[in-house]
Amino acid sequence: MKLSSSQVTAGIGGALLGGLSVAALSENPTFIKVLGGAVLLGSVAVATAKPLKK
Repeated sequence: MKLSSSQVTAGIGGALLGGLSVAALSENPTFIKVLGGAVLLGSVAVATAKPLKK
């Protein structure tokens, strides 16, 4: 699977959004919870981002 720049950008954005949302919404945010949210949303963002055609 080739990664395009749009997929990388979506993955980084999704990871940031996931980590921040878990930290903001969790009653007791731990490193594992924040990391899990970042991995989850980052993975979903990469999976849904379409690679650009050259």
